[in-house]
Amino acid sequence: MLLTDKFCLIDFSESEQAVVDYLMEQGEAVRNMTTKEIAQATFTSPSTLIRIAHKMGFEGWVRLRDEWLKEKNYLDRVNLDVDASIPFTAQNSQIEIARNLARLEQNAVQDTLDLLDSDQLFQAVTMMNNAKTLYILTDPYNQTAFQTFYINMQRIHHNVVVSTCHGFNAYTADKEDCVLIVSYSGELGVLKQSVKILKERGLPYISITAIGNNSIEQDAAVALRICTREKLTDKIANFTVNIALTYLMDVLFSCIYQKNYEANLTRRQEISRVLEKERRQSVLAAQSALAALGREE
Repeated sequence: MLLTDKFCLIDFSESEQAVVDYLMEQGEAVRNMTTKEIAQATFTSPSTLIRIAHKMGFEGWVRLRDEWLKEKNYLDRVNLDVDASIPFTAQNSQIEIARNLARLEQNAVQDTLDLLDSDQLFQAVTMMNNAKTLYILTDPYNQTAFQTFYINMQRIHHNVVVSTCHGFNAYTADKEDCVLIVSYSGELGVLKQSVKILKERGLPYISITAIGNNSIEQDAAVALRICTREKLTDKIANFTVNIALTYLMDVLFSCIYQKNYEANLTRRQEISRVLEKERRQSVLAAQSALAALGREE
């Protein structure tokens, strides 16, 4: 969950809210300010800043400040001309809706690419490629984004389970398997329970979440992030989330495919030739049957 959103959900005291408002207004200017200086500027005390950090899930103010500034820099990096949560209105024409969604999807892909860290990507691909079984734990709204990935991986003989039994799979996965946990907010209760099970069993996992401090990413062995522009509420649909996930899974599949490139390509070409031969034979048989039927008439 974005810290910007989380600030709006927590019930702060009047003095705490004054500090939060100051942080929002001043932005980058607070980076080099001490807790004492911020407290003086907001007519509060340094202990107020510490309480805010604790309420936000951080050990101290400096970590909260740095994470929020990192998030703010990300959100300010690109001035999107289409609202990711409400990309069209009742007044837009149908062709305007089409154009808005095209721009939004292009932005989502580029944004996700910019968030990719080469080391984290390398580690994720290695873990997934070496797995006996890859378990993907996610909520039902995201599962459609993994269907093509599932089919592609099956074609190169990698076993993938898109799970609907998160806790069960967290218990049954072993050290030869790989678990991928996907949650936009990083705070979905059933997936947090799966994380707890994996931690207790000493099994590492890969996370895919939005940017921002969240429970699921916190203990991940590898953390990948996707475009984070949609609000958790007050949105029409998961437009950017679905596109970002589909793109990222295409990237992961392609990198895994490349690990055994020649063999995978040769196998696919051989299968395609066999299927095409069978298709032609079926067409010829159907044509012959029709011709014979015509002669009988």
